[in-house]
Amino acid sequence: MHPLPELPKQLLGAVLLLGCVCAFSPNVVLAQDGLQLAEQVKAVRTQITAEEGRHAGADVLGYSWLVLGKLYDSQLQEQQAEDAYAHALPLLRTAGSEARYADALHGMGAVCVATGRVPEGRRYLMASLAVYEKLQDRVHAAILHQALAGEVMANGKFKDAIAESSASLAQLAAMENAPAETVITGYMVRSVAEYHAGENAEALTDVARARAAASRAGLAGNAFEWIALSLAEGAALTRAGQVDQGHAAIEEALRLASTRAETPPVLSLRLQIWILNEYSTSLEAAHRKPDAKLIHAQVANLESQLPAACQGCTVSVAALRMSGLP
Repeated sequence: MHPLPELPKQLLGAVLLLGCVCAFSPNVVLAQDGLQLAEQVKAVRTQITAEEGRHAGADVLGYSWLVLGKLYDSQLQEQQAEDAYAHALPLLRTAGSEARYADALHGMGAVCVATGRVPEGRRYLMASLAVYEKLQDRVHAAILHQALAGEVMANGKFKDAIAESSASLAQLAAMENAPAETVITGYMVRSVAEYHAGENAEALTDVARARAAASRAGLAGNAFEWIALSLAEGAALTRAGQVDQGHAAIEEALRLASTRAETPPVLSLRLQIWILNEYSTSLEAAHRKPDAKLIHAQVANLESQLPAACQGCTVSVAALRMSGLP
């Protein structure tokens, strides 16, 4: 049986309607090689066919569909991921595999939000949270609060997003050894909500907390967390009127993104677009419309280089670590 892909429970995920790094998608692993992922998808599909042929149990088959959904999610192939989750959900519900069922609900919810079906996505996310709370799984409950923060941000409810991300951090604070990536994402998500709510000083404080946690965790220098933190810092500084410092932080985010040679080209383009879109939004909020217009032109040029199927897509950094969840 193929192991469940380990993805950072994220950042991003994100509703990247805002371009923020939200702990959203439970599955986006941008760091993996595209060819390797394609081979994994083929292997899991072959396994599913074999399991169906021998009438495997609902738990076995449901798990395989869940793994397939996560693999598609890691490539930001939302339509295929949704189909896989749709197969996994009834099988896992029938099998009584509560943790895996909650995982599939999370994945489906993330896909719905990433594709603009926010109310539908919220229903899946709330259902997933309810299962994790029943199981007293604080880590996954915290991740779901982060995902829900991304969902409410998609509706422009930034104060609600601050509350959801604060609930996530409270869950993690009650644990002795909370996962570093989840803590980092909690601060990061809250910082994005804060600067969109006009609370730039608070956002910069949370960025500093996330940076300290990332340093303690010894994350690689070009990890998606560092990219997202530079972006959040740049956006908050820009909105606070410190435009030069904000620009330098955005440049650092783009520089770090450019060093990720292992990221597939299409995902690399989407990452650059995500960074620049959030920057342009911040410039507009700072009443720097001529500068924002120049950034819009850069975004348009990058979008013209995307395959037709990817144009108009959003990055899901849960999902980046901003790369994603399991």
